[in-house]
Amino acid sequence: KDSSQYNMAKQRASRMLKQKRTLEMQLDQTFKQQVNVDAVSMAVEQMKEAKDTISIMESTNKQLAKEIKKVDLDKAENLQDDLEDILNQTNYISETLGRDYTVDGVDEEDLEAELDGIEEDLFLNTGTEVPMTK
Repeated sequence: KDSSQYNMAKQRASRMLKQKRTLEMQLDQTFKQQVNVDAVSMAVEQMKEAKDTISIMESTNKQLAKEIKKVDLDKAENLQDDLEDILNQTNYISETLGRDYTVDGVDEEDLEAELDGIEEDLFLNTGTEVPMTK
């Protein structure tokens, strides 16, 4: 009785193992099919997007060509030239207003003495000796 029960259990286990392998193969095939369906679906979406993009580009191209015809290139160049002239005048005015009006004839010895005094004040405030420059 033990060997017949063992053989029946073994046959049953064998059938179940075959059934498991069959189900695994079916699952694997289903997964591969789904991957293929997803890839095709994605390709279809890409083509729809490409078609939409081309349509938008065509429409934009027509609209841009239409708008360009409304622009007067000579007028744009003249405006640029006018703006350049105005900016040049503005720069000239700024330079003129920034001229140096110092009077010639300032005594160099007075300037040198004032500078020496400033140096002494700086060095006295920092506690270092005044270097001899002469």
